[in-house]
Amino acid sequence: MNWSIKSALLLSALLCFCGCGGSTSSNQNDGGAAGSVFAASNENLYVFDRSSSDGSPTQRPDSPAKLGIQPQLSVTKVLQIQVDNQNQFIFTRYVQSDCCGAIFSAVYSTRDSAGSVSAGIPFPAGPASPGAPQIFDGMGRFIYVANEYDSLDTGYECNACTLGGYALDRSKGSLQPLPSPAPITGYGVGNDPAGRYLFVYHPSIELPVGSYGFHSLSIDAGGLLTDIEDTPAPFAVAFVQHPNAKFLYLVSQTGSSFGPGAQYQLWLYTIDLTSGRVTSSQQITQLPHQPDFVIQPYISPSGKWLLLTSCPVNDIDQNGFCYSIVWLEYSINADSGNVVPAQNFTAPEHLNFSPQLAFDQAGQFIYSVGSPTQDPTQSYLYGFSFDDQSGAVTELTGSPFFGPTELRAVAATH
Repeated sequence: MNWSIKSALLLSALLCFCGCGGSTSSNQNDGGAAGSVFAASNENLYVFDRSSSDGSPTQRPDSPAKLGIQPQLSVTKVLQIQVDNQNQFIFTRYVQSDCCGAIFSAVYSTRDSAGSVSAGIPFPAGPASPGAPQIFDGMGRFIYVANEYDSLDTGYECNACTLGGYALDRSKGSLQPLPSPAPITGYGVGNDPAGRYLFVYHPSIELPVGSYGFHSLSIDAGGLLTDIEDTPAPFAVAFVQHPNAKFLYLVSQTGSSFGPGAQYQLWLYTIDLTSGRVTSSQQITQLPHQPDFVIQPYISPSGKWLLLTSCPVNDIDQNGFCYSIVWLEYSINADSGNVVPAQNFTAPEHLNFSPQLAFDQAGQFIYSVGSPTQDPTQSYLYGFSFDDQSGAVTELTGSPFFGPTELRAVAATH
């Protein structure tokens, strides 16, 4: 890509390119609770049982679990938590950096039938290091990671990178490396619920250098990937797949990378789940613009609402925390995928919010982490109710529920 890795590091601290948190479809590991909320610092994974009636999270007696991230470079920052579709594996992605390079990696934890979460476990050695954003196959059998990030010198222009995979061994609670990586790289942005296809946004190998697009990949029974075709796409900063799996939304950027002059557009792509091809696209709206904004999209579990978190880059401190967060809201037409502006919600005044959000699976509650100061070691876990009929967002009574401590990422399950 044609932008600096320093910008990439900043955006990576703000954005989740494959959907923050974990939508789930099975209750086998909920340990009798109505649901779970996870929040991570650079050292710990905090686990909360969530009330089904009012959404309030209560920390479990055996929380936190140690992440066990081993320092390789001077600065460590947790970026994202993901939970697999059976609530058994919890993945925590992080970046380590110094003056001369950056390493993106991850650890995973497992949850037993009583809801207890293990300490973090490093990914096993495999054909691709667990660096870039992670994407599951639609059936929760495999997780794929890309190893394109290795230094400030190469940035995103990595022509020898691969997309590696791991099988989720549920009986042992471990990951098993797949034997052969795919000779492509990029961000995992979508999948087929039947587990047949994977969709990856990438600096194109087959298209001219400096262009962008999607890889459509088929997944065989052993998890190996085969490239189906490339689809051109604009330069993008974020993505989200609709719960029906047929629509894929892309936030593109034109103008300067940061600062006045940057503009954001929302694009809609249609996925043919029979062939696995990304079949069409259209720019559906020019997003409301304020200087220096960066944007991350989320879709409510019902598929009715698109939420965009926006943050002025001038309001991002040196630790990657953001304040003056605005949630831009759009209603979604279920048949066409088109969106209509609805309403905006500004985070409570003086709260230094992360632009990460996490819906519970029912779409009744939203969770985020943030701080009333610019000190990331004094962060809290916040909760909001979400009205799926009107799109209204209301902070829950008793919020914030946990803190102050260092919190950098959040996820929720049913």
